[in-house]
Amino acid sequence: MSILVTAILFLFVFTLIQQLVAALVQIEPWFILTYGAQIIGNVLAVPYPPPVSTSSFGPPGGPTFTAYNATIPEGLAIIGVYFIITAIIGLVLFERKEFT
Repeated sequence: MSILVTAILFLFVFTLIQQLVAALVQIEPWFILTYGAQIIGNVLAVPYPPPVSTSSFGPPGGPTFTAYNATIPEGLAIIGVYFIITAIIGLVLFERKEFT
C-alpha cells in the first residue's frame, strides 16, 4: 500500500502541485521534490535550460506560460534536504516501534 501511495504522489500529485503553483501563484516551486529532480533530465539538455523561461501560446497578446527550472546546485540541495528530513523521520519512527 505504501509503495502505491508513494508512486501516485511522485507521478501525479507533486507534478500537479508544481504546475498549479507555477501557473496560478507565479512563484518558483522550490519546496517540491519533483522540481529539484528535474535536474536529472535537464543535465542532458544542451544548453542547460534557463532558470526561468516564458512562452506565449495562442494569438499574439494571449496567455503566457512561465516555466521554472532548478539549477544543478539548487536541485541537489532540494534532494539533499528531502533525504535528510525523511531519514530523520524514518529513524524516529523506527526507534519508537517496539520489536519484542
